[in-house]
Amino acid sequence: FGFGASVIGTLILSLQQCFGLPAAFFVVGAAACLVQAAGIYVFAQNYSSENPAQENVCCMVEKDRKYQINDTWRMLRSATFWFYFVWAVFLSSVALFVISNCADITGVLHTGLGTITVGAALISGFNGVGRVLFGILFDRLKENKTFTIINVGFFIGSIGLWCAMQMNSLAVLMSGYGVIGLCYGGVLICNSAYIRMAFGSQRFALHFSIINMSTLIAAFLGPFLINPMLKKGGVPAAFFMIILTIIAFGVLFGLNKSSGFTCGKDLEKGCSL
Repeated sequence: FGFGASVIGTLILSLQQCFGLPAAFFVVGAAACLVQAAGIYVFAQNYSSENPAQENVCCMVEKDRKYQINDTWRMLRSATFWFYFVWAVFLSSVALFVISNCADITGVLHTGLGTITVGAALISGFNGVGRVLFGILFDRLKENKTFTIINVGFFIGSIGLWCAMQMNSLAVLMSGYGVIGLCYGGVLICNSAYIRMAFGSQRFALHFSIINMSTLIAAFLGPFLINPMLKKGGVPAAFFMIILTIIAFGVLFGLNKSSGFTCGKDLEKGCSL
């Protein structure tokens, strides 16, 4: 997922320079249609209600049934859910602001188009790596330590962008991009892992869709809050990012101390909220 952006980004840039932007979009769109058509064919050929994999999933759900929350409204009344939701919104706001304004932030250092492209590819690449890395950490360290590492990473990345603007350093800026991209991948993978662990698998598809609304809100909130700061320069924008990550630390503390449903602690009590 992450490295695809760097490969496709480089391809689009080359096609644009040779044939123009409309032709570049046409080639990428045609390739996407071919990939989707091939994927549909493969899934249609392999999907079957008698597939052993489907039976295994059913067995897993049956074994896990005592841990389910059958009423989605109970989840939505859980303080723990909302602490996590708000935490994800704040950190995703920081990441999406950087992603959407990568060109403007890099341009503050008066760099060329090639450097801007590398910066965008760096964020996407580390995003992909972060999904794998934090997936492993979530399995080994569980939720509290993993969330703390992600939050600390966002704080360090924001500090890095602030230092890059102060020092006019492209190397420090790219390092900040990498750390933020890495940790944003962690937020996205924790969205699925945490919701599954905390609220069970029976209605996971619906619950996962609800938690992903945090990304939609963050896509508006990040640019809305930080873009005005960017107009005043890269330093104020980076400083505001640091403030958001500090607020996220407070929300994370509330999540850890929440008296609502928490992973692994209330399961044996019959999932009481």
